[in-house]
Amino acid sequence: MKQVELERRYWRDVLQRAVEVIKFLAERGLPFRGDDEVFGSGNNGNYMGVIELLAKFDPMSAFTEIWWRWSGCCILVYLSKTVCEEFIVLMGKKVEEIIIQQIKEAKYYYGAVR
Repeated sequence: MKQVELERRYWRDVLQRAVEVIKFLAERGLPFRGDDEVFGSGNNGNYMGVIELLAKFDPMSAFTEIWWRWSGCCILVYLSKTVCEEFIVLMGKKVEEIIIQQIKEAKYYYGAVR
C-alpha cells in the first residue's frame, strides 16, 4: 500500500507541475509548441522547455526522474501535447463556469449589443 501511495503522490506531483506550466504559458499568451515534441531538443517549444527547466533545477520535484527517463512511456502519456490540450480545455471550461456564475449572481449585467 505504501508503494501505491508513493506512486500516486509522484504522478500527482507531475500533473500539478504540468498544470502550473500550462497556466503560466496561457496567462502570458505564449505559444506552447515548437518545431518538434522531443524532450531535450532545443526546438521543442515553451511547454517542454519549461518542463525541462523544472527538471534541472528542482531536485525535489517529480520532474527530476523524468529528466533522466525522458525516453520512457511516462513522458508520452503524462506530458504529451494531448494531455496539455486536455488541460487547456478543462481550464477553459472552468473559467467559463466561473464567468457564468458571476453573471447569474450579479444584480446588473450589461452584455455586448449584437
